[in-house]
Amino acid sequence: ATPGLLGAFIGVENDGSIHTIASARALPFGGWGRAPDTFAFQQFGPDAYFGWIIASGYTAQGHTSISKTMLLPYGKTVSERGSLTTCDEDFTLAVDTTATGVKVYPLVATIKREGKSSKGRTTTIRIPFDVQGFRYRSPKAFSGGC
Repeated sequence: ATPGLLGAFIGVENDGSIHTIASARALPFGGWGRAPDTFAFQQFGPDAYFGWIIASGYTAQGHTSISKTMLLPYGKTVSERGSLTTCDEDFTLAVDTTATGVKVYPLVATIKREGKSSKGRTTTIRIPFDVQGFRYRSPKAFSGGC
């Protein structure tokens, strides 16, 4: 399905007005022509480095996938800087703001697996930020098909 479009900007107040630091006008997100409506504005690093976690999902032929995409400023633009997708119903993602000595905080993903074969296992994964590639890399726990 055709994605929707969304725009994003990071600004700073200066002399009583907002000045744009980084922006993007038309990022393809969502489905069926609609942009996603679940966003979390988060601090991703010390020194007031902020961005968004965008949640989305898709169901086809009895399988549901859930994605969390990180939208972050880089230079003067805002763009996708990592995405995690799973087929597990209960998937949470948090920014670990307690980490020290990093430019961009790591993420903590928690996946609760249901069903007989998984026996209610919960997996927690710490996902560091790859400064060289300037993105979060999806770990193997998120590489399985639905």
